[in-house]
Amino acid sequence: MLQFPDEEKRCKQLQLALGSQFDLAEHAYSYWLTRPENSYLLNSSETPWPRTVNVPRKTIHLAMTMNVQMLRLFRSAVEMCSRGESLSANILTRSLYETVLALDFILRNEVAVFIGPVMHKECGSKMGKQKELDGLPMFQVKPLSTKSSDTRVILSRDQRTKFYIAHDFLGRKRHTRSLASIPEMKAISDEQIAQEVPGLDELVRSNVGDKWYTILKESKSWSGLSIRDLTTVLGSVFETWHAIVYPVQSRMSHSGDALQLIGGFLDNDDIYWKMFSTNEEVSGVLLVATALFIGGLRVVQDCIDLGEEHEKVIEELHAENKRLRDESNKTT
Repeated sequence: MLQFPDEEKRCKQLQLALGSQFDLAEHAYSYWLTRPENSYLLNSSETPWPRTVNVPRKTIHLAMTMNVQMLRLFRSAVEMCSRGESLSANILTRSLYETVLALDFILRNEVAVFIGPVMHKECGSKMGKQKELDGLPMFQVKPLSTKSSDTRVILSRDQRTKFYIAHDFLGRKRHTRSLASIPEMKAISDEQIAQEVPGLDELVRSNVGDKWYTILKESKSWSGLSIRDLTTVLGSVFETWHAIVYPVQSRMSHSGDALQLIGGFLDNDDIYWKMFSTNEEVSGVLLVATALFIGGLRVVQDCIDLGEEHEKVIEELHAENKRLRDESNKTT
């Protein structure tokens, strides 16, 4: 595509100013991509990730999919940073954060949540009967609860893998039917519905159970929880990220930060538009993206122990990222 004015010059300036940060990102990415556990990505005859007695193969394969997504998002975010495009890079980094969340949700040994009925509300605060969906009593998932009607459950890896797969199917099915409300899309919707495999919905329901079928059919998330609630379930590190970094990334994702791209005031004729991010803006996003990628490696190590060598590399990567972050903070 046509380059912005002085784009090549700006790229060289960024490499000179932030060379150490780009080198770390490249080192982390190359190290992980060329690990024996990822040889499957480069040679399909290899077996992905080690066979362990505790992790179902279906879970390993799903986690491998998250791993591929993590690699692709991180590489794209770093490439955007190298072009002085921290805005787009930060949007990708938001997706990277949610991918690491999904990886942890799928691989963690146990995840505890609360499940409670979804009730009709009557006058005032009085609760009515339990809501139904497709003739089934409806339930919802909560990160915490003090209600006696809610039940604490421990979700196994096998269950969470099934939930993710089921939610993907139910979400696609919901979208297909929503197209029918748009006149020019109805024919496409009808065609897709006609191609659906008979009995697949019942198979999904039997795999996850009636309670989780109603939860996943209504939820926009594979966990049944909002991103905010999922961070509560998975722990303090994710909660900190969600409180500090995620709101900024979300504003950018929803075009809420457009005013950051201008210089001057909207009512003045001497206004100008910023075609490239500053060194500080690029540095901030690059370090965050690298920290998240290293966090993904940490999730894999904590859930599937890949040995002392991998542990040592993660610690070294984390320490170098922290050093560069501290160095960057001193100069801003």
